[in-house]
Amino acid sequence: MTALENVLQFSRDDLAENRRGRLSERQQSRIALQQQVVKGCGLIGGLFTLSLFLLFVSRFDPLMMIVIVLSSIGLVIGIRRLMKQSTPTGEQVISTTGTLSKHIDRHEETYWYHVTVQGKEFNVNPTAYEAFVEGERYTLYHLPGSPVILSVEVE
Repeated sequence: MTALENVLQFSRDDLAENRRGRLSERQQSRIALQQQVVKGCGLIGGLFTLSLFLLFVSRFDPLMMIVIVLSSIGLVIGIRRLMKQSTPTGEQVISTTGTLSKHIDRHEETYWYHVTVQGKEFNVNPTAYEAFVEGERYTLYHLPGSPVILSVEVE
């Protein structure tokens, strides 16, 4: 179990709080920090896009206008996806128990590692992916709708 604790960065205290349906103080702090980073990146990206827009609007290059609009749409989609992973700390922790399966998605040169329990897919890093044993039963603790595992225990 310590291998999963290390790679998923949770402690026995985190696990105990998650079993009670709550985030630990440490997890609340980490999620709050992630939310601040997402908001900061959104602000910087928004300012950058606005700067590009103002720069090229004065020249009215139709191709650049299309690029700016498409990059703005991509920025909004990316921020929304990150915000989904950084769920507010007031939500109750839930658990999903069952047999684990693993799979890797590849998009060009990027690999995305996933584990699935009871039809719910979770994002993991490559080290966590290797630490999980396919076919074993696990209880995964997470926030509703979030693809991030807070803590885990082997059944």
